[in-house]
Amino acid sequence: MKKVMAGIGIVVIILLIIVAVLYIFIFNKPRFESGKYIEHISDFNEPIVYDESDAITNSYISSVNYTVESIDEGNLVATLTISVPDYKTVLSNTISHCIDEYGDSIEYEELFEIVKEKFASELSTTDVFITDTITVPIEKDNGKWKLLVDSDFSNFISEPIYSAFYFRGDE
Repeated sequence: MKKVMAGIGIVVIILLIIVAVLYIFIFNKPRFESGKYIEHISDFNEPIVYDESDAITNSYISSVNYTVESIDEGNLVATLTISVPDYKTVLSNTISHCIDEYGDSIEYEELFEIVKEKFASELSTTDVFITDTITVPIEKDNGKWKLLVDSDFSNFISEPIYSAFYFRGDE
């Protein structure tokens, strides 16, 4: 029973952290250290800094991968194959492993900190991804094509986080 309560407690605390991360990620445009706002997908090649202490968000964002499959210059769109970490699966596995490994042998606060550290580490090294093909707008900038961040791209990146914590009745 203690393991179940510890697991529920960890999930609740992680939910609170995720809500804070979502607020930063969704409602505030992430900024680079230079203060430049993200305008192009190619900007993801530069490190995004939300908060130095926010290892979970930085691990997640750094694990986002995309490949330009094609560019349609006439319609000003590009087709991307994009992959994001499967947030729900990685979180669930991390919590389960930590509870199995530490269980009742340490205090709840210490277990929570271990879960946060391991979760950030697992996000940055996971091989469990959600992959899809999306179309995004492009523009020519100084003779080079730039991929623009649009709602499809943003929604694809944020959906795994939402789905980890906001379950629909049909799931």
